[in-house]
Amino acid sequence: MMLIMFQVDSKNYYRGEKVKENVDLETWGGIVRSCTLDEFLEDDFKDGVYEVYFGNNSLYLKIANFALINESESLLICLNAATSNRANKKPPFFSGDGLANSLKKSLISFSDPGTHIDNVDLGWYIGTHQWLNVQDSIRICIEKIAQKLKKQIVMFGGSGGGFAALALSLKMETDATIIAMNPQLDIIEYPTSKIYLHSAFPHDGPPPERFSKEDKIKWHIFLIENNLIGNITKEQLNPRCKYLILQNWNDSHHFNNHLPNIIPTINDFNISNFYGTFDNISCLFGPWGDGHSVVWREHIESVINLAMLQTNPSEIMQKLSDNFLPTDSPELFEQSLIQIPPKFSNPNVDNRQEVFVKNNFEGVFISEKNAEYMLKLEPVQLLLQPREPSLGVFAVLSFLEGWFNFTQNDQKMSQLNWRIDLVIIRIKVLHYLVGEIEVRKAMQNHAQLIYKIIQYHLDHVDNEIYHSKFPNETSEMIVSLKSQLSNLL
Repeated sequence: MMLIMFQVDSKNYYRGEKVKENVDLETWGGIVRSCTLDEFLEDDFKDGVYEVYFGNNSLYLKIANFALINESESLLICLNAATSNRANKKPPFFSGDGLANSLKKSLISFSDPGTHIDNVDLGWYIGTHQWLNVQDSIRICIEKIAQKLKKQIVMFGGSGGGFAALALSLKMETDATIIAMNPQLDIIEYPTSKIYLHSAFPHDGPPPERFSKEDKIKWHIFLIENNLIGNITKEQLNPRCKYLILQNWNDSHHFNNHLPNIIPTINDFNISNFYGTFDNISCLFGPWGDGHSVVWREHIESVINLAMLQTNPSEIMQKLSDNFLPTDSPELFEQSLIQIPPKFSNPNVDNRQEVFVKNNFEGVFISEKNAEYMLKLEPVQLLLQPREPSLGVFAVLSFLEGWFNFTQNDQKMSQLNWRIDLVIIRIKVLHYLVGEIEVRKAMQNHAQLIYKIIQYHLDHVDNEIYHSKFPNETSEMIVSLKSQLSNLL
């Protein structure tokens, strides 16, 4: 692979012919002004899109709700994650307006020049061969805006935008709070980086299906030699900044390939110990869904709102964790040893590690013993601890959801589903889950799913034939579930 090195004039003024881009500004209501950074800073700000010249290149930024700027001591900055449906859209791309409107905060968002290249949906705000110092340009722009407005910087982004927020902070000369959700920490380990790198910088041929070890080394060297930040480690983090990391608990790719860069003790976390603060990093691993699922909107809003009030990060994480924990807990409890991402060892398949979250029950019928183990929901039985201060209840719910999805699509299950002993076990699990909805705020987000599974059972077993076969305890649970069903919606 041949890589060509470039040097780009970074002076802050317009000179000669601009780099041409295929942009659509009408989507955003046109443009307020095209000018240099100095000219932009001399202006009175107002809502809309600005084109700010850096040499021959243009940085597009968008101001929203500027009339509310004096409602907070902080300035909110948003950086984009991947652009969905990129092939059918034209840049610039901005995000964060919905959050800003909901929070009633001023917002400045930046379009990533890397995503102005056709078919590039994510560029991590690193740059292109025509503009190698994008990261410095945006950082300087943000710092000068904050200085002009006399505001504290609160910068947030998810996924690739989370990486960008972290990367821009490294050289900041002012205090800032950085909120990164499911961030990459090494872009070359992310599958789509090959598209971005091969499009943004000269190369010899199309991108490979996946980077080889040699490819990764060469691209790392290229980024380093051109002073581009594509990899972030704990040692690089800026002592002037406060870092808040929100990570979905079942995102194995980011746990294995990214987070260890800045959280070397990541294996010490488990479903009982799922948040913490060390040095200037505060993190929380939340059950927001499967894989690279986004943090729930209400939780993002809460964290941003507290950060803009300059709340201590450890206090922010404590308040966020309260959403997942019961309002009251037993004084004595045993801390779980189940690590994050939550998995269990299946004794029937060579102790294979299987996931709790969205387990697809693949191979459930590999043996009669394994079918009994999985259909009796054995992996979650030890987690049925009411009001336990852990994320165990979310592992139980996720595992049951996996069973529910599987049972809808497998013909064998039509015969096994309603075996008395299996129904008794599931009714017990459902009764436990309904009880946890009452004491855990975050469980309310799953009420509709629990309702659906309860109704599925009532449709089949709430009759005299089954009740005659159930022990009294199960029948009482069914009555309780029926009485609470309407409250779930």
